[in-house]
Amino acid sequence: MAAEYLPGTPGERIRDLRKEAKLNKEEFAEAIGISRSTLGDIELDKRSISSTTALEIAKYFNVSVDFVLAKTDDPNIIN
Repeated sequence: MAAEYLPGTPGERIRDLRKEAKLNKEEFAEAIGISRSTLGDIELDKRSISSTTALEIAKYFNVSVDFVLAKTDDPNIIN
């Protein structure tokens, strides 16, 4: 990924990834199997992210779950 990611909340991180991919909320929510309103709440940090949703987001963007959850600023998946 070419973008530089600054520390922030999981919601901010997910919103940045979505916008970088040029997806609207409805498109992205459908792609990961949640409702648009749930995605909106996650992006605003009004709702916690389930482990299943965090994994789906990480797989969609090919980043680590820790990156999605803003536990690291490195998007690379490390095994």
